[in-house]
Amino acid sequence: SLARTEVNATSSVFDWQTRNLTARWNHAFSERLFANLIAVYSSYTPTITNPDSANAFELKSGLVYKNIKLDLGYVAGRHKVDAGISGIRYDIQPGDLQPTLASSNINPLKLQSEQGLEAAAYWNHEIEVSKGFSVMYGLRYSWFAALGPYRVNQYEPVSPRDPTTISGGTDYTTGKIIQSYNGFEPRLVARLNLTATTSLKFSFNRMYQYLQLISNTTAALPTDRWKISDAYLKPQFGDQISLGIFKKKKKDTYETSLEL
Repeated sequence: SLARTEVNATSSVFDWQTRNLTARWNHAFSERLFANLIAVYSSYTPTITNPDSANAFELKSGLVYKNIKLDLGYVAGRHKVDAGISGIRYDIQPGDLQPTLASSNINPLKLQSEQGLEAAAYWNHEIEVSKGFSVMYGLRYSWFAALGPYRVNQYEPVSPRDPTTISGGTDYTTGKIIQSYNGFEPRLVARLNLTATTSLKFSFNRMYQYLQLISNTTAALPTDRWKISDAYLKPQFGDQISLGIFKKKKKDTYETSLEL
């Protein structure tokens, strides 16, 4: 565990790299039916380096995110229907500590990598009830699974989950589901046009989050770690409700709003 590894250094060097790639395909089957296919690849690799000869080390971690999403849209008069499916693959290296000099007192330590798979499907229906009033409602279903290879430790009862309280464990092979979660995410948006440039909007949205950023500082640093939901860490979910008034200016070039 890196939490029990103490390293004294006179200086530290922080470095991070990001790589992003996006591919998109659009196609209109007719004036009413169209499709969008999007593929995304993203990687984030932070590194902490200590140049001190006595404790010279390099600590790396990383997150690789792969996403493919298909959206379909259909428009008919006052109705617009959207539906789609998506799949996300998470690959996380929580920490890899390695000495960088032969004289370094640091012992190498590499934490278990984490893998996760998220799948989702959604459906939205937007209808223009009248010239000044429209409603959009929909439902999204998401499913997530933490995957092997991974060893899930078991701990002594009524004890903190710490390397000193490990009582056993279960090994999961490649692709084996360790723990899965799922949930429905409803959404609702209503817009009332008060004038040609002013509108009142209400929205409700529920969202599940299966990837968490763990930090012990108020500012984002390369020391922050990404963590997927697993047998011990449940996903977060939140409900957002908002009500606001929106004002467009200079032929829709600018928009100001006041929201609760």
